Amino acid sequence: MSNSNHDNEAKGESEVKKSVEKVSKERRSRSRSRSRSRSNARIYVGRLSRRTRAQDLRDAFGKFGNIKNVDLKSDYAFIEFEESKQAKLAIDKMDREDLDDHRIIVEKAIPKRKSHGPSSQDICFNCGRKGHW
Repeated sequence: MSNSNHDNEAKGESEVKKSVEKVSKERRSRSRSRSRSRSNARIYVGRLSRRTRAQDLRDAFGKFGNIKNVDLKSDYAFIEFEESKQAKLAIDKMDREDLDDHRIIVEKAIPKRKSHGPSSQDICFNCGRKGHW
């Protein structure tokens, strides 16, 4: 095989590798931005009346954007919007407003912790080292 053919093949392989790396990087970036916007699109609504129903929350908060999910507990709820800017608007407009004769609290939801026990990153309160309690 001549050097020019070998050089052309090497260039072609290099271009393919660069293209694959670029597509992979774009996919990772899109995946991260989707997960970030999803977690930022979830709000906490506290101090709800026991009379408040999921439909009441949909009616009150639906004017700020499309609601994907309402998770109603006894006196609080989590509402997930399609976009984070909708959640931010709902927080800005509804925090400390009255709903069913209760002054509600509306704030960004804090993601729940994945495990309920010590993790390998937790620090021992006795010795100060990581990985055990």
